[in-house]
Amino acid sequence: MEAEFHPTQVQEAKVHEAELVQAAKVHEAELAQDAKVHEAELAQDAEFHPILVHKSQLITYEGALHPTQAHEAELLEEAEVEHNDWIINMNGDLEPGPECCICRVPKNIRKVNEEAYTPRVISIGPFHFRKEKMKDMEKQKERYERKFFERTTPGKRDQVLAFIKENEQQIRNCYAETCELQSHEYVMMILRDAIFIIELLLRNHERNRSDFWLAIPAENIALKMDLQLLENQLPYFLLEGLYKLVDRSPSFIDLCFKFFRDQMFDSVPHLEEIKHFTDLRRSALLKGYPEKKCNDREYSEFHLPCAAKLHESGVKFKTTHQCLLDIRFEAKKLIIPHLRVYDETETILGNIMALEQCHYVDNTPVCDYVGLLDSLIDTKSDVDLLVKEGIISNYLGEKMALVSLFSKLCSHTPVNKHSYYETVPALNAHHYYLWNQRKAILKRIYCSDFARMSATVSATVLMILTIIQVICSVGQWVK
Repeated sequence: MEAEFHPTQVQEAKVHEAELVQAAKVHEAELAQDAKVHEAELAQDAEFHPILVHKSQLITYEGALHPTQAHEAELLEEAEVEHNDWIINMNGDLEPGPECCICRVPKNIRKVNEEAYTPRVISIGPFHFRKEKMKDMEKQKERYERKFFERTTPGKRDQVLAFIKENEQQIRNCYAETCELQSHEYVMMILRDAIFIIELLLRNHERNRSDFWLAIPAENIALKMDLQLLENQLPYFLLEGLYKLVDRSPSFIDLCFKFFRDQMFDSVPHLEEIKHFTDLRRSALLKGYPEKKCNDREYSEFHLPCAAKLHESGVKFKTTHQCLLDIRFEAKKLIIPHLRVYDETETILGNIMALEQCHYVDNTPVCDYVGLLDSLIDTKSDVDLLVKEGIISNYLGEKMALVSLFSKLCSHTPVNKHSYYETVPALNAHHYYLWNQRKAILKRIYCSDFARMSATVSATVLMILTIIQVICSVGQWVK
C-alpha cells in the first residue's frame, strides 16, 4: 500500500525540487559562460601555439552529455532520492508494538553500574549475540542441545523447529530493537538458546551434580544472574511452548521456581501472563502484595526522614515475614518485612526496576519499595537501627555498602505514583508533629548515649532532692 503524505509535505517536496532545477539552470549558464571564455583563450593561444590545440577540444561528441546536462541530471536524481527517503520514513515501523516486552536498560540507569545489567557468562537472545567474551558458551549450548534431543524422538525435534519458525515474527516483536539476522540464522539462535535453558532447568530438577554449571556454586549463581537480566531474555511463551512439546511433568513454572528459588522468590507466583524471567521474578515479589488504589497525587521524590530521625520522634520499628513490599505504619509502628541483602540483590532489584520503568510505567511497586528503603537508609546509624530491629540482614559486610546500594538503585529512577501514598504522609505527620519534634530534640541532647543519659538522670535526681530540701527548709521556717 502506498504511503499517504500530508499536503504540506507534498508541497514542500515540490518547492524543493523546483529550487534544485532552478539552481541547475543557473549553474548551467555559468558553465556555458566559462566555456566561451575558455574557447576564446584557446583560440588566442592557437595563434601562437597551433600544435597544442586540436579541433576535438572544442567539440562535444554526439551521444555524450554536456557537463551542465550531467550536473542537472545529478541534481534531479538527488531530489528524487530525498523524495524516496520521505516515503521510507513514513512507511517504516518507528515504534515497538504492544507485544514488545524485552528492551535495553535506559542508558542513564545503566551507566550507574554497567555490571548489574550486562551478562558475564552467557548471552541469551539477540541483544548480546556473538559477544567475544561469551564465545566459549556457544560450545556448551551445542552440548546441551545434543543432550536435550536425546530425550526426544526425531519427530519431536521437527515439531520444536516448526514451532519456532511458526512463531518467529511474534518472537521478533517481543524485542524493542530490530534484529538484522536472516530468518534461518535467527531461528537457529533462538532454538539453541531456548534448548539450553530448558535442558538446564531439567538437569537442575534431576539434581545432576556432574554438570559444571550446577555443581560449582559461584558459577551457578553467575548463570542464574545472567538468566534474569532484562537484556538477556527469551519470551516466556516460547520456552513454555517448547517444553510442553517434549514434556509436561513437572510444569514449566515449577522447574523455574526450583531453579531460581530464594528469599525474593519463595513461592510460585500466580499464573497470570508472564513475559520472561525478569517479569517472573517481579511477579514472585508481588505475590501477596495488597492491591492499592493510588491517588492522583504525583510524587517527584519521597520527602521522608531517615530511620534514625523517625525513631527519635517516637516511631517504633517492627519486622514481619510477609510479602516483602507490604510496608505499613500502624499505631506508631513502622512494619517492614525482613530483607536479606546479598551481592546479587542489586542485580535482581535493578533489572526489575528497569523493567518497570520501561514496561510498567504506571505500576511501579518495586521501584517505590526500593525508593522507600533508600529514604530510610541514609547513614550508618540507620543501618545499625534496622539491623538491630531485625528488618535487614546485611551480608555485604560494610555498612556504607548497604547505603550505597540503595542510593545507586534509585539514581536516575523516577517515581511517578507512590505505592505508599498512605504510609509516607502518616510518617511525615507523626515526625513533624511539634511535641514529637521537641521530644526528639531533648532525646538527642540529653539521651543520645549512655554517658549523657546517666548524667541527665543524675542531674535530675539531684535537682529533685534539692527541691525537696528547699521545701522542707521553708516548712520548718514557717513553723
